[in-house]
Amino acid sequence: MTRARLIMGAILAVICLINRSVSVEGRKVNVTFYVQGTVQAYISHENPKPNSRKPLAEHKTVHLLTEPGPPDGPLNAVPVDFGERGPSLVTGDEVLVSLSLKLTARDAHRLGLHGNVTGVDRRLLSEEDEQARRLLLDFHETRRSLPEIAGLLRMLIKIGSLAGRQRLQARDVKVMAAYTAPKDLFIMNGEPQAMSSLTYVFKSTSCGVLPKLNASIVQNYIYASDNSAPVVATIQRYYESCSYRRLTLNPADNLVFDIDIPCIGHISNGGLYNMYTGNGIRNNTAITGVDDDFINVDITNELMALRELGMNYLRVNAPDVFARVGSFRRTIIVWPFNWLYNIAQWSGLANMGCISSQYCVSWLNLGVMENAINIPVLFQELNHNIGLPHSSRVRCDKDGFCFRDEYGDWSDPMGNPRLKSPTTGVLCVNAPQAYKAGWASPIPGGNIRASDLPVGIFRDFFLPAMALNSTNMLRIITMPAGTVGSNSALERALYVSYRVRQSAPGAYDSGLVDDFSSRVWIHEYNETANGQAADITKPPMSLAMLTDDAVLNSNNGQYNQPTVRDYGALPRTYSQFLPGRGGIIITVKRKNSQVAVVSVCRATSLNETGFCSDGIDNDCDGLLDGAEPECTPASPPRSPPSPRPPPSARRSPSPPRQPKAADKLKTRNPARTRNKPYPSPVRPPKKDRPSKSR
Repeated sequence: MTRARLIMGAILAVICLINRSVSVEGRKVNVTFYVQGTVQAYISHENPKPNSRKPLAEHKTVHLLTEPGPPDGPLNAVPVDFGERGPSLVTGDEVLVSLSLKLTARDAHRLGLHGNVTGVDRRLLSEEDEQARRLLLDFHETRRSLPEIAGLLRMLIKIGSLAGRQRLQARDVKVMAAYTAPKDLFIMNGEPQAMSSLTYVFKSTSCGVLPKLNASIVQNYIYASDNSAPVVATIQRYYESCSYRRLTLNPADNLVFDIDIPCIGHISNGGLYNMYTGNGIRNNTAITGVDDDFINVDITNELMALRELGMNYLRVNAPDVFARVGSFRRTIIVWPFNWLYNIAQWSGLANMGCISSQYCVSWLNLGVMENAINIPVLFQELNHNIGLPHSSRVRCDKDGFCFRDEYGDWSDPMGNPRLKSPTTGVLCVNAPQAYKAGWASPIPGGNIRASDLPVGIFRDFFLPAMALNSTNMLRIITMPAGTVGSNSALERALYVSYRVRQSAPGAYDSGLVDDFSSRVWIHEYNETANGQAADITKPPMSLAMLTDDAVLNSNNGQYNQPTVRDYGALPRTYSQFLPGRGGIIITVKRKNSQVAVVSVCRATSLNETGFCSDGIDNDCDGLLDGAEPECTPASPPRSPPSPRPPPSARRSPSPPRQPKAADKLKTRNPARTRNKPYPSPVRPPKKDRPSKSR
């Protein structure tokens, strides 16, 4: 009996050991542990290509799991791939997650874990290998802190294992506390805020990286004293103009420093940074020929090192600034990451939404020979810090294939902007972005539900140019909260706005190109002005650019719709129909340099078929019931012609009829009977007909 119990106890012990053993997956070995931390989300993108019709690559999102700490302290951060859960996580979310670390078969064999994953294989190991092996076995299937996990990854790097450079795979993500407070620098209830920032312009004498940019040049792009400065369209002008001075920037609170750094070193958490190759470049097959495709190249240590090196510089060389470092709400880092190898696949990287108590960073990846800052790019990164996404558009190629271009709104620096006079012209964000940021709002009575509009009746709205008034747009809610996907707080809405270029340097939309000025814009966005970071996978969409302009065709004397590159002929009317919800018809009636009058009608059907006797213009075409072509009964067939009389019964021919003056008037100018361009649902009064462009 005793022997049986001993055997049973031994079996149970083996089972328990196996349950806590490192698991094998094909050639790879997985180690799993549990950790709680705060999510930091980052978004990156390519450089804008103003003269190219080819769309930019889709954004890439990077997530770090961090442990909150003081702004002047080191950051314990672990790069994590959250998979499908990634888009739903925002900066500040507190999560409990299962993380998976993968070892190659070579590393597992070296550490005595491959083939006998229970840890019983006691090979002769070096002291460091034995320490790494012990950590892996101890960590498996246990809950650990972020500093412990960061230490494990450093140990693996120290023994030469590529596993220490990987982005850990997340499973079973549980949000312990969603971050619901407004993100830093959102404008809430019109209350103004002030931006403060530290900008570090790095060079490295030790490795011969001496960029043309320096602090003096960068400072000229952040703020300017007056309109005679080399750059008028600075970050200061962008924010003060586009936010209607609700977000201001004081030069005394936005400081720029030149900093010389060593190329290789350690950060305070013990991690190594290498500005020659990056932390993960040795896994790049293009350079080494080594193919370990399950390891993701990662430069997290280099990103964190630059922030920490900036802090160290302030501690020694600017102690008065370091003493109040926690009061600066933004950090801008300028460094040519790709000076030797292409280790950063982006031109800009930034926090997507920021927490006021934590650091908030934007990185600019410029060339060594570049001597200017691309202000729309920096403006975009800083707007990501606030929580704004990119600005998109549906585009179609010459073959009729249509696709969503994430950066397709060329009128917005959050897209791929076309800019007039970049050093003096400011290009502001579109209406839904301005609404989301809290900078602009609908006109009085202009935040309406489509379902509240009467069917078949056109209602006029007067929209001031966005440059002239912060209450400037029409917001038509087509799907109220609780009906848009799984997020009950979202609202699907159309945004109607009017944008006109301003002549003063640095003024609102002073950088708007001719083709985009004096146009009525239609956008769609499924968001609200709630102070929360936007869902970056569902950006605002540019749907149409409308105008009542007409361009004279010198070949035939007719007036045609104006045409804009990649947008085609600009219509006067836009309509949207949603299944089961009817449609909205929007028409430009007239406009000038200050205001546009748009007419909005709610339709319940694409035509009047089935509604020919209800006395309602159901399709918003200006015709009621019997006047509709589809409601007019078909004419009966004509009777066959009578037989011709015999020759003897024919009448004598009448003398030819003399033409009258009235007949001559009827045929004098047949061109007047041609169809007018720009058909609209309701024929406008004479004064509202298309204006002639010279």
